[in-house]
Amino acid sequence: MQLIVDIKNRFQNGDVLTRLILVNIAVFLLINFGKLIAWFGLFDGQWMDVIVHKLSFAEYLPVLITQPWSIITYMFTHESLSHIFWNLIVLYWVGQLILEYMGEKKLWAIYFLGGLCAIIFMWVSLYILQFAGTISGRNQFLITPHAYALGASGSINACLVAIATLIPNYTLYLFLIGPVRLKYVALVVILLSAISIPNGNAGGEIAHLGGALFGYLYTKQLQQGRDVGAWFNKLSRWRLKPKSKMKLAHKSKEPKSNMHYDEKTIDAILDKISQSGYSSLSQTEKDILFNASDKKK
Repeated sequence: MQLIVDIKNRFQNGDVLTRLILVNIAVFLLINFGKLIAWFGLFDGQWMDVIVHKLSFAEYLPVLITQPWSIITYMFTHESLSHIFWNLIVLYWVGQLILEYMGEKKLWAIYFLGGLCAIIFMWVSLYILQFAGTISGRNQFLITPHAYALGASGSINACLVAIATLIPNYTLYLFLIGPVRLKYVALVVILLSAISIPNGNAGGEIAHLGGALFGYLYTKQLQQGRDVGAWFNKLSRWRLKPKSKMKLAHKSKEPKSNMHYDEKTIDAILDKISQSGYSSLSQTEKDILFNASDKKK
């Protein structure tokens, strides 16, 4: 089918944002088409519940040990249409900003590592709360064998806070609200997650906060000249678009002194954006940042 060929080409030739969105959609469709087929009675629908649980992060340690892959697959797994719709809307919007100001490699690292840190932060927090509740006699965070977490929200919160930390004064025009600075959007998202912890989804809201914390720390480290995701990108180069041999050869001929100078210049521009916003840049600085973003892709 031509549609499948087009999607395959889109995945192979698209940027990391496109690939992340396509993978999330593919998993969602497989789960829900499976449920549809099961609804017609062609096989036992309980198998779909088992598959979803195998893809979701198992909060209960004895179960987690039997499916360690779920620490990765959970961040690409959605069941409900509303869940994936809003997650992908925000991912697309935030991902475009990260591609423009930070580059493709940074987006992949923030999404993946942010998702890992979000779920680890949630898991450790719940076990600490359960332990504290056991001691106090008011255990509100009992982790059962049937406790699972799924969805890309932790990764997306990491992306949102990472770019908001880099360009806090970037202005968005929200429907029915008007112009709002990016830092206030991120702050509202964090506050909503915090105050929603007692409302029935404590684990999910704590994971959102863990992702947000990673995004903030990632960008702060980047502004100090330390890319904490560099090692991850080296391990996952297959996720990025391959560069032509001509570009690689040209890059290898660049003097080390110029490359060092470019890095210092870019760091200075990023600092200026953080302090005064993107609009404070000169046209030359904008061109340098744009070219650097292209190289990162």
